[in-house]
Amino acid sequence: MEGKGLIIRGWAPQVLILEHEAVGGFVTHCNWNSTLEGVTAGLPMVTWPVSAEQPFNEKLVTEVLKIGVSVGVQECFRLVGEFVKREAIEKAVKEIMVGDKAGEIRCRAKALGEMARTAIEGRRLGHGLFCKLRNVYLLKLLYNADSTAQSQLKEKRQQMMSLL
Repeated sequence: MEGKGLIIRGWAPQVLILEHEAVGGFVTHCNWNSTLEGVTAGLPMVTWPVSAEQPFNEKLVTEVLKIGVSVGVQECFRLVGEFVKREAIEKAVKEIMVGDKAGEIRCRAKALGEMARTAIEGRRLGHGLFCKLRNVYLLKLLYNADSTAQSQLKEKRQQMMSLL
């Protein structure tokens, strides 16, 4: 594989990478920022939580938004020994890329990404807290991510944007 791929040592511009058209999915440890970046990029995710709030964020991605597949972590905070088997990672990646539900997951992730980007476009300086509160409300609507929620989202977005 000489001359293929790219290795970045140290900090990497994650958002720019996730938004690149060549990226087909996102393996994430599910911290809140990475979860939001994955949703905003419209990518299906392979979830691999390690600690803190990450298992809860994993449930949001896999069970509520239904845009990801878990590698099957059963025990967070484990520091030694085998954490996740490579077969589980391979299975999860294949599931989001070519599995029976891959198209549905990808379509849902893309739709949520478009809604997330729409929700934050047009924000102005000085409205940071308002935008964060608005995004929390929008995420609650996205939990249901069906046509009713999408209609409510559009309606609420119009109401909120009129306040700016």
